[in-house]
Amino acid sequence: MADLGPALGALGELAAPLLGRALRAFIATTFGMLTLGVLVAVGSVYALGDKGGKHMLLGALCAVLLFTVGGFALAGQRAVGSALLEGLKRAQLGTRTVRALFDALAATRGAQALERLPLAQAEEKLRAVAHQIITSPVEGGGLRASLGRKIRNGLVEKVEALTVKRFRAEGADAGGIDVKRIGEELAAKADDALADQVRGLMTRATLVIVLGACLAQTLAVWALYTQLT
Repeated sequence: MADLGPALGALGELAAPLLGRALRAFIATTFGMLTLGVLVAVGSVYALGDKGGKHMLLGALCAVLLFTVGGFALAGQRAVGSALLEGLKRAQLGTRTVRALFDALAATRGAQALERLPLAQAEEKLRAVAHQIITSPVEGGGLRASLGRKIRNGLVEKVEALTVKRFRAEGADAGGIDVKRIGEELAAKADDALADQVRGLMTRATLVIVLGACLAQTLAVWALYTQLT
């Protein structure tokens, strides 16, 4: 088992601030989506104005429902993302996670044995260590433990993806992977790289959910408008 003690210790120390940041992001996103849903509902009522009260009511209810469901889905993602960004900024969780993963890799065969590995073998060992961490239980319960689990798993998955990408770039130029050197390089820039990834994912999730809800509502209004009864 990889020793994520430093990273998990930082999570424990930041539990209250991270939970507070996540809750603020959840509330702000939910409120924003509900507000947008109300605005879209008003526009839908206006668009269906000549079809009668039944169609207007259905159009409004559909808008509120779509943006409520989408709002909760987006709020959950942005809550975890915001907490993760806070952890990366305040506790260098990315650097700590990279070091923990590479320490675990070294423990599988020894640091010297990992100085040069074939690409396929390096990836296999990395994925095995990451899977072991992700499937391990988290102590405690409630919102704090749930948030800690999501942050831990999100960190490990992103570090794994970042490492695999670096492994493949190294494997394309050389006869093997210098695992130790790559670990040191990734640790030095992990927090900034992961923060960029998280921001990008949050932006894409926001666009997909908001535009998806708008498109679904447009189709619903069109369907209601073309009905004769």
